[in-house]
Amino acid sequence: MSLRREGLREPGTPQQNLLYRSLVTPLIRRATPEVLNAAASEEPITTRLASAVFNCLPITIVLQAYTGPVAKRDIRGGVVLGLVAISQSMAHANIAHVTLIHGPYSCVWPPLIYALFGSSRHLSVGTGAMMALMTGEQVVKYRDIETRTRVACQLALITGVALWVMAALRMSFLVEAYLYMSA
Repeated sequence: MSLRREGLREPGTPQQNLLYRSLVTPLIRRATPEVLNAAASEEPITTRLASAVFNCLPITIVLQAYTGPVAKRDIRGGVVLGLVAISQSMAHANIAHVTLIHGPYSCVWPPLIYALFGSSRHLSVGTGAMMALMTGEQVVKYRDIETRTRVACQLALITGVALWVMAALRMSFLVEAYLYMSA
């Protein structure tokens, strides 16, 4: 699809062209006729529903090929990794100046949720020292530990909502443009 055919004008310099293409091209690609006509396909509703479930829950595809020996190794690795992650997450909760019980909460739930909805086999989801340090910087001014914990939870919620909105609006091109400009 040509940008000129659509009536969009590209800027003049090569650097502006690259930035323009990194911002506008992803939006144009998503509105192609192939994407728009995909919903009007003649596949049965059950096939489209199964495809939607597989796309939304990638774990369903993984479980089809899961075997007993692989499950044994995964359980052993999960127990060892869980023991390390729990102690590490308690240290991160201490760095963030919140109640220590919130450390294990923050290292148990994200991997379980990612196991259902995530698609990468090699992604590590859990607590991080840098995020704990930045959260601790913001909440240290409150004296009561319960207030600090509530503020930290609100910060996490706001950050999560912002990331979900950016993902829903498919705004990854902003990150690509930022990385290009910083290089």
